[in-house]
Amino acid sequence: MGVSLLLALVALVVGTTSTAAELSTGAMSNWLTFEPRRLRVYASKVLAAAAGVVPVTLVVLGLVVAGAWVIHDREGLTTGMTADHWTDAGWTAVRIVALAVVAALVGAALGFLLRHTAAVLGLTIGYVLVEGILSGVVPRLAPWTARTNLVGWTAGGTSYSTSECVTEATGTTCELTEHALSFGHSVVYVLVLAAVVVVVAAVVFRRRDAA
Repeated sequence: MGVSLLLALVALVVGTTSTAAELSTGAMSNWLTFEPRRLRVYASKVLAAAAGVVPVTLVVLGLVVAGAWVIHDREGLTTGMTADHWTDAGWTAVRIVALAVVAALVGAALGFLLRHTAAVLGLTIGYVLVEGILSGVVPRLAPWTARTNLVGWTAGGTSYSTSECVTEATGTTCELTEHALSFGHSVVYVLVLAAVVVVVAAVVFRRRDAA
């Protein structure tokens, strides 16, 4: 899980850098003199960023899986691996690659929107901090937080807990209740959020001066 979130963050930064650098240096203005159709330029840049992270993600995942196998094999812990386990690991890898692609798309779109990698990183860090505080104060918000749904995407579904408290004459008692969050919910959440960012960035880029 840690690797998947790290790869998503790296993909976001790569996508952001690929577009923000062209805007901040003025290279995008040169592009538009040869290809004035802005939406076509926008689509090509965003899709190129998404495609570019696929090879890197595959290499990193290959190294992680191979390294984990070698370490566990030395301890004799790989004898229980079955075809079902490998199939599950394969689908997890597919979901991680897909998440990296989506993250790169969002990063490239944010690069168009904010024009500077530092601004995108600041926005991302701020969002994570605010989301973490809100979900800690109001646990029921967990199904609508990015982190919970990123975990749900990678793991093929996840769960979250809420505390139910009852006050009686003898005092207050609280009980944790676990709730399931489906893979489908996480996919819809992430894709809708990504689509909103990509569309808004496209509209802004079409209307705003590229210089």
